[in-house]
Amino acid sequence: MIYIDKPKKCSFGRSSHMISDNSSEELINFAKKIGLKIEWIQKRGKYDEHFDVMNSKYRQAIKAGAKLITLTEFGKILIDKKEKSNNENRRIHKNI
Repeated sequence: MIYIDKPKKCSFGRSSHMISDNSSEELINFAKKIGLKIEWIQKRGKYDEHFDVMNSKYRQAIKAGAKLITLTEFGKILIDKKEKSNNENRRIHKNI
């Protein structure tokens, strides 16, 4: 699933964060669908990878199916992803 938080004021306008709870591929494919460039991804390959989404693309993301979430929900998703990533790393190292 793709999630997005409400736009917040920043130094260059208003911006949101868009994440996936599933995979990098899902996030990248969705980003391409709404016209974001792949190279704009932040922290690629890490549990907290995301796209910064400006107001015009925010509206497109919502129309394309991104689920609007609160900052609390956003944080919970990132914590869950970090835990899953840590568990996967432990499993890999245990089998080496």
